[in-house]
Amino acid sequence: MHYSYGMYLLISLFKYPYVITLEDDLQPSPDFYLYHKTLYRDVYVNNIFNNKESIFSIGAYTHGPIVDCKFLMARLLNEGTICSLKHMNQLVTELYFPGWGSGIESSIFWEYWSIWKNHPHIIYDGLLAILKRNRFTLIPCSPRIRLLRNMGTNGPANHRWDFYLSLFGRWTNATVERHYEIINSKIQ
Repeated sequence: MHYSYGMYLLISLFKYPYVITLEDDLQPSPDFYLYHKTLYRDVYVNNIFNNKESIFSIGAYTHGPIVDCKFLMARLLNEGTICSLKHMNQLVTELYFPGWGSGIESSIFWEYWSIWKNHPHIIYDGLLAILKRNRFTLIPCSPRIRLLRNMGTNGPANHRWDFYLSLFGRWTNATVERHYEIINSKIQ
């Protein structure tokens, strides 16, 4: 619920055109906010990919069938030329919606809000994944978030499925604005 009300306040009261969700157990990369700012401008304001209506959200979490397959293919071919931790300017379009660190434009939020306000028991990520309908999430090849290890009731979060979320690419300068490229052609 806190996601929904927080986004509602940011979009309706403060008139933000774009919001990002970032949970307290995630650490953003050094360029996390610049990454979102640049891609919001390029995708939704300047429409540099010429199809902003097809882009549902901008993700920060490197996961989904396309990015995973490109990574595996590069490893099998023994080449690190596509979609690896070092490729901080490469993106893929995914049919998958990861909520962790993702940003959505205000019109997407209003789609979400129109349903959620009558069904507040529906989980944020789940409802957005349903609403996506033939639209894509831009996913970075190099993650913009990582999981913070913490102690829960079952001990430390070691050897979990999300272990690789603890990795970042090698950041040389977080303040450099990057020019992003989509390396698969689903929306081009």
